[in-house]
Amino acid sequence: MWGQAVRLSYHGQTKGPDGRDGYGVALTAQGRWQGQPLPLAEPLQHRLKGQFQWAGQLDLTLNGDHYDYQASLNSDLQGLDLDLPAPYRKAPELIWPLRLVARGNQGGSQLLANLNEDLLLEAKWDEAAELRRLALSNEQGRALAKEGTAPTELNLAWTELELSPWAALLSGLAGTLPDQSRLPAPRLVRLRSDSLLVGQHYFHDVGVKLQHSGRDLLGQVSSDELTAQLRRPHAADQPWDLELTQLRWPQGEQADLEPEPRPTPAQQQAWIRQLPWLRLRCLDCQYGELALGRFSGEIKPSAKGVDLKDLLWQPEPGSRFTGQGHWWADGQHAEVTLAADLKTDSLATLDQSLGIASGLEGAPATASLSLRWPGPLYALDLPHLDGKLNLQTGAGVLKQVDSAGARLLSVLSFSALLKRINLDFRDVFQQGFAFDSIRSSAVINQGVMRNQDFRLKSSAGELTGQGKLDLVDETLDYQFQFAPQLSGGLAAAAAVTATPLAGVYVLALSTLLEPVIDSITQVKYQVSGPWRDPLVKELERKRKQFRVPVRTGGSR
Repeated sequence: MWGQAVRLSYHGQTKGPDGRDGYGVALTAQGRWQGQPLPLAEPLQHRLKGQFQWAGQLDLTLNGDHYDYQASLNSDLQGLDLDLPAPYRKAPELIWPLRLVARGNQGGSQLLANLNEDLLLEAKWDEAAELRRLALSNEQGRALAKEGTAPTELNLAWTELELSPWAALLSGLAGTLPDQSRLPAPRLVRLRSDSLLVGQHYFHDVGVKLQHSGRDLLGQVSSDELTAQLRRPHAADQPWDLELTQLRWPQGEQADLEPEPRPTPAQQQAWIRQLPWLRLRCLDCQYGELALGRFSGEIKPSAKGVDLKDLLWQPEPGSRFTGQGHWWADGQHAEVTLAADLKTDSLATLDQSLGIASGLEGAPATASLSLRWPGPLYALDLPHLDGKLNLQTGAGVLKQVDSAGARLLSVLSFSALLKRINLDFRDVFQQGFAFDSIRSSAVINQGVMRNQDFRLKSSAGELTGQGKLDLVDETLDYQFQFAPQLSGGLAAAAAVTATPLAGVYVLALSTLLEPVIDSITQVKYQVSGPWRDPLVKELERKRKQFRVPVRTGGSR
């Protein structure tokens, strides 16, 4: 049997007077099967090793065109090494009782199987040997569903399950099945897990239900972190629809685990080939404690990969990211391209919704971004990231912020910055540094963003800058030039005097004479080092004498 030795014991005899009740056969069999020679699909061949003993029995009655039979097979599977993902990983020394019972006649057959008092299988065939029912369950004490509820049914539950290894195994098996498989697709699937590991994150109290409605497949997923509905149309030229009512992607539970290796171009190519045409919508997305708002888009297979179409992200009502992209892989190379535009009523509100303490107030803005990296879609490859960025804002205010996450932007907050190079800006910047606009563009190459045209305009002066940000090492090296606007009145003059004077003294002097103040017209400085705690160094300051105009009568 399957190339392995079997010991048989055969006994046959007629039944009834003159054999009128047919001919009976009693057959017993014993064997010692080795796992690897069994005729299994390629992905399973290397997962079965060792050998185990088994015993079986067949009782058969033949009577003309009629027959009936009952067969059984039993084994403790000791010696079999079953290399499947948990919870069905079996070491050779473990005993997992296996019992199969088959019975039937010319009108059909039934198979019952029980593995380790846990996994229950029921299958039925009709007289033409067509599979009419298949039910699988692993819940002890739960009977298989009544016949007629669903031609094929899976009802499985686990305390804990890791999704990735099972997905990889099932994906490999799908490619080995014949095109005209006689095994029907499940009509009803119920899966439950108290804890489900997806990637490096756990989902809790997970329930999955799949069933056919008409010719479409409908799916529901519920858990503490995710509620979703899926519709897969029967027609191959129609998109799947997936709506996430809520998504709470966990953060930090697996912080001690090593990062997952980046998939190869060949792996990415295999994933891309399996992606369906999908329309996705998330109504309430959240990552850890960070609320991400609403998201929608379309993933559509194309000749060279998948297109990302009609992407829309709304972190909060006043901000919209729109975009499109493409993901392809040919086995040797892979690439993701993504282009996006931002329009927001307030960068300050957007930053707040994303959990960023930027120190901004106001600042409506538009921005455009284009990125390219060698895949996969779900993970930026910073060391190989290329792209371009353009930003333009309206009026706003920069304030001093001490949080580590905001120090990069706070180097532009003069109440915090220019005091560090011995300038007194208390009279001008006490309530923050108000600006009229910010413009900037940058080019990203191999994870390093270079900028040559940063410009901030305000009534107090103009700030220009150029430099680079290393997104991999999280360091920066920038040079800025600040030119105060000295025609703005006494307060500005007081702020930029070489010898700091309080504004009140300048005001008093100006009522008596026309003082000449040695004023600073330009300051150059460098900001470098880790962007969470940069070093500010003055490079140069230029001076000129500035005459404060005489105050006219009636001015106080």
